Amino acid sequence: MENLYVDRPLRPGDVPGAPIDLRSHAAALQGADDLLDVLDRLARRAVEAVDFCDHCGITVVDGRSVDTLGASDDVARDLDRIQYELQEGPCLSVIADKDHVEVPDLAADDRWPNFAERAVAAASLGSVLSAPLFVGPRPLGSLNLYGLRPGPADPHDVQVSLLLAAEASVAAAGATEGEQLRRALGNRDDISMAKGILMERHGIGEREAFDLLRRASRRTNRKVVDLARDFTTGRSPGTDD
Repeated sequence: MENLYVDRPLRPGDVPGAPIDLRSHAAALQGADDLLDVLDRLARRAVEAVDFCDHCGITVVDGRSVDTLGASDDVARDLDRIQYELQEGPCLSVIADKDHVEVPDLAADDRWPNFAERAVAAASLGSVLSAPLFVGPRPLGSLNLYGLRPGPADPHDVQVSLLLAAEASVAAAGATEGEQLRRALGNRDDISMAKGILMERHGIGEREAFDLLRRASRRTNRKVVDLARDFTTGRSPGTDD
């Protein structure tokens, strides 16, 4: 069985309905040391694989609170955060209902008026598709796909989104136990600070800064978060090439 958890765009056959054995790699995903890297890569894959998607965030539930543990970029994080602050939006609705939500034209949708107003103003957001993350009866979060253009999602895009949400569910399932989630959130903050330092130092964008960290991680055989902590403590992790 092919392991779909790879860094490539999904193909038309990679959709629910095909016999995909998520359990075959569940243990590896749940035990991943770099959960944030896993979820960030999955969010970037969503942008590549889903035609209408320009930004993607992955929300994870911690008791009664929610946070974004994976994102394709800062725009996705901001759109997630607006929903958390307002306590309304498609990502929160799918967590409560455990069913995906499609918003073909956000400006014309009256379900979350405060979110719609801020999201259109902040990012010219046109459409949203949110899919729930869950294992059995337990809600874990949501996969949030944001498009700049209004319009209905293609049925194939919906299927691919649900498949990606299933993969994210497997990865997130191991991180929703208190201490693991707190550690993941701390790791996220360290990586965000390191990316900011690299962006300022080299005059590059967020994606390029993270790529520098990932290349240094492979070259030195160290975790991305450990290299990021070197930055925040003033040590040089060797990311200049």
